[in-house]
Amino acid sequence: MCVRHEPPGLSGDALDTHTLAWVRRINESGRAYLTPAMLDGRWMVRVSFGVETTQHEHVVQLWSLMQETAN
Repeated sequence: MCVRHEPPGLSGDALDTHTLAWVRRINESGRAYLTPAMLDGRWMVRVSFGVETTQHEHVVQLWSLMQETAN
């Protein structure tokens, strides 16, 4: 799935810059690895769960990490 954090007042290139910085912070944390992706000409963060051993707790941990690093 593709997601993007959209803080109030950001759009266009500023939102793209925010999105790329957000995914960089997530990846640099070492707790998860997400891929930046272009969708309709704008940067998004691609989240993929491809391992059969992924459990609900892993998804919850990722969501928490994404929220922590959004600002």
